[in-house]
Amino acid sequence: MPEQHSLEAAIAWVDATAGFLDREDILLPTARGRVLTEPVHAPGPIPGNDRAALDGFAVQASASLGASSYNPIRLPSIGVAAGDALPAGTYAVVPLQLAEPDGQACIEVVEAVAAGDNQFFMQLGADHDTWRDYVTATGFLQVRHYYCPPGLPRHKQWWLATV
Repeated sequence: MPEQHSLEAAIAWVDATAGFLDREDILLPTARGRVLTEPVHAPGPIPGNDRAALDGFAVQASASLGASSYNPIRLPSIGVAAGDALPAGTYAVVPLQLAEPDGQACIEVVEAVAAGDNQFFMQLGADHDTWRDYVTATGFLQVRHYYCPPGLPRHKQWWLATV
């Protein structure tokens, strides 16, 4: 019977035995099936500005305070589609089902929306964990080992790259 080793011993053997591959610059269309030799960093926050997460109306959240079906609040109608950048001065989105256009470039809001934690918009530089969850939910795989930096064992490495 072959000799058995612990998982830790096997990982230590791989770390001690495996070497780095040489770096090779290639065109993106030929990169399928390859791994990165260094981390890729976004040039700025993702998303780059506050965006609507669904179709609705961009508003200042504070202007919607007190809105209800018994007390609709009239606000300017600034329509946004999912993915649109929010116009300057707005920081929340009222979903279509919570507002009624009045035909005079305004809407009547029937429920207040909260600023910041509003689920109807994506905030500038939304957190990595949320982005990872969205991307992996669509079927992308999270590759856990792009490269092995000195002093960091392979089992403690993980990155998410969205290309």
